[in-house]
Amino acid sequence: MANGASQSSRTRWAAAPRQTPLTRLQNYFRYEGVWLRVLICTAAALLLLIISTGWLPSFSYRVRQVLPRHLTARANFQYEDPDATQQARQRAASKVLCLYEHDPQPLRDLRQVLSNEIFKLIERRQESDILEIWKQFFVPPTIQNEPENVAT
Repeated sequence: MANGASQSSRTRWAAAPRQTPLTRLQNYFRYEGVWLRVLICTAAALLLLIISTGWLPSFSYRVRQVLPRHLTARANFQYEDPDATQQARQRAASKVLCLYEHDPQPLRDLRQVLSNEIFKLIERRQESDILEIWKQFFVPPTIQNEPENVAT
């Protein structure tokens, strides 16, 4: 009497022997189409190497080198020469009567003094001290003499 298990269902439980990666690779290369694909890929790689001249060193031109042919760039490039810049500044300074050199340090000092005076105003509680410090900010302008030949 059969208990319901047939002969075909037993083969389902039998495991195939494990193949090593080398065995699988050998089996893969036994197919005819594989060698054709390997040949096409190798030929394409060699063709790209020949076209791109990949054996030559990378772009061999360097900065400020004169090229054997005319190449133009989309943007104009300028190189700063510090010595020439300094000489040009000295020449320009010698041609003018007055030369203004901007020194930001006095402005920084003035800002610091003003900041300190404002904090003194904030700290003071008495009205007389506040008025004394506040008057420093309102220095009356100096009166300049008007020209005498002005018609009124």
